[in-house]
Amino acid sequence: MGFLEPRIVKVNQIRTPIISPAIIGDHSPILNTEVENSIIMEGAHIDCGKRITDSLIGRRVQILHDNSLPRGHRLILSDRSTITL
Repeated sequence: MGFLEPRIVKVNQIRTPIISPAIIGDHSPILNTEVENSIIMEGAHIDCGKRITDSLIGRRVQILHDNSLPRGHRLILSDRSTITL
């Protein structure tokens, strides 16, 4: 496995504005989401209706929007993680 290199993203993968620098891996659809100053690795699927900034999203990660009640955040974080909600 090598480093993630900047790639030209195929038009059919993104249906949302990309704001400022972002590296998007292959086969990573981004829908209804703004991305700014972030790295999204291959196979990620993002459709959350939010703005993602200053982030590193790993391979095959799914970030989806949920309108169900009660509202809350379900988190799976590894050791020494930091998250701001």
